[in-house]
Amino acid sequence: MEYLATTDLNISNKGNKPTFVLTGRQEVIDITIATSNIDLYLCKWRVSDDDSLFDHKYIEFRITAELQPIPPWRNPRATRWDAYCGP
Repeated sequence: MEYLATTDLNISNKGNKPTFVLTGRQEVIDITIATSNIDLYLCKWRVSDDDSLFDHKYIEFRITAELQPIPPWRNPRATRWDAYCGP
């Protein structure tokens, strides 16, 4: 997370469905990383229910020609911490 905060990369995962499944263990450990200009065109990201014959699930997504809505986001690096008054 610290490294990504210093780059132009975003984690494109949506939801919390496990991407790694073993008997008695499920984890969300696989991530999809995209630059911010490509991430705007990435949509329908999901973990597939299809059997991959492996312990990692397939991750599916589409790249569209239409811009996706940008959710509000704050950049902690741009925060004026000296002016911030916490709770």
